[in-house]
Amino acid sequence: MKNEKITKALEEIPVNIRIDPTIKSPAEYSPKGAPKNPNTIALRDPDISISAVREDVFHAYQDRFYAEGIYPYREDLGKSSVEFEAKVFCDIANCLKDKDPYISSITVNSNDVNATEKYISWMFGLTHGLDNSKPIDIILLYDKYNEMIGYFHENSSTSGYNTSTTPNVIFQALVEALTK
Repeated sequence: MKNEKITKALEEIPVNIRIDPTIKSPAEYSPKGAPKNPNTIALRDPDISISAVREDVFHAYQDRFYAEGIYPYREDLGKSSVEFEAKVFCDIANCLKDKDPYISSITVNSNDVNATEKYISWMFGLTHGLDNSKPIDIILLYDKYNEMIGYFHENSSTSGYNTSTTPNVIFQALVEALTK
């Protein structure tokens, strides 16, 4: 694998890697407990960029953080909680690490301009206008998280993303990752 950032991230979160040119996404994480390839990130191309695999690396992190892992949430209940948490992490990382204000969580599937504007405003507030010299605004994260996941549910066309959240998966992994 040529990308040193990916290699470093994966060394910090032990996970198996396999190349599978048949997968639909650039990368896919199969959690512990899965019947096939548990604890494995499949890469469509070995020369993948860090931004393309970031969400799956965070899913591996979630899988270790939550005692029961994320496999129980692969179906409807809780899937949107796990997915939204990972997408928020990626959006923050895209803003701070890559200086890329592309925001995935709401805008990808949203026809609701108001929701998109609120989400982007929230992202810029969390990151102090893309300033990586300041810590993430955790108070703002707590204040607006439920509102933003509500927009995610309302505007997502992806199966399972518009389901209800589950109370025991309320972005604790995200807070832990952002405050380390």
